[in-house]
Amino acid sequence: MNDVGERFGSYEIFEELGAGGLASVHLARSRAIKSPVALKRMFPHIANIKELVDSFIEEARLARHLQHPGIARVYEFGRLRGTYFIAFEFVPGPTLQQLYFQCAMSVGKIPVPVVVAIAAQLCDALDHAHTRRNEIGLDLGIVHR
Repeated sequence: MNDVGERFGSYEIFEELGAGGLASVHLARSRAIKSPVALKRMFPHIANIKELVDSFIEEARLARHLQHPGIARVYEFGRLRGTYFIAFEFVPGPTLQQLYFQCAMSVGKIPVPVVVAIAAQLCDALDHAHTRRNEIGLDLGIVHR
């Protein structure tokens, strides 16, 4: 979906951030949400596969329970014009891949203190995700594949 400049519901799409096997992610802005968002939209040809749709919706439902500085917040999710979507908080800055290549070009590798700081933040976010409970106190059952 190369939809730069398109309107998707209340979202105006600015640029593609990436894509995977199930969905593309675009930088977008909504009239209702003042901050930019990462708008993840399922590819149309996937929307007919019930197991994948269920997994996509479950991702949004579970992520909605997570409030942590290391985890992008979910603003909304749903289906619009037959397309399933999740609007995540957009976190500006380089990706880990960009950081890796930048360090590889300048110093040959990511400095160990930077790797340790990133790993500590990831562990903290994973601990948060794995210890959250739902509204009635049951474990969310978040599994990372």
